[in-house]
Amino acid sequence: NDSDDEQSIVFQADPRAASLPKLEAQSAFNESYLSAKGHKAFAVSPSGGWGWAATRRSQNEAARDALLDCETRRPTYTAPCELVNVNGQWAQGR
Repeated sequence: NDSDDEQSIVFQADPRAASLPKLEAQSAFNESYLSAKGHKAFAVSPSGGWGWAATRRSQNEAARDALLDCETRRPTYTAPCELVNVNGQWAQGR
């Protein structure tokens, strides 16, 4: 059956994304970040900020840009953003 072959190609969502602070962040992680190419990073803040970057020249550049993107969504006077995933690897404790 051809439809079975197509289904095996579908990218699987990462169940750990459910720990991200907002549904928007979970969707972005599973629908865009996971399949993104190149060096990439995903950052969140405990107050709900989130951001990511991909197709960067280095891991450090991806991390910096993900943190900057997260800061644009972080509420003022709340805990800073932290990296939770870099190049597909979860930070310790996740």
